[in-house]
Amino acid sequence: MLNAIHHVALICTDYDRSRRFYVELLGLDLIREVYREERQSWKADLRIGSAQLELFSF
Repeated sequence: MLNAIHHVALICTDYDRSRRFYVELLGLDLIREVYREERQSWKADLRIGSAQLELFSF
């Protein structure tokens, strides 16, 4: 039985637009945001209640 969700990862085709949607429109808290040089992509960790949403740019 599933008791909780720790995090969910989303791959975004438009990272900036997705980040604005979740942070500015839905009000999720930005925990951290990093540029991953080795993958040339962004990653943001957002808080939604006790869970986290990870956004990845590709």
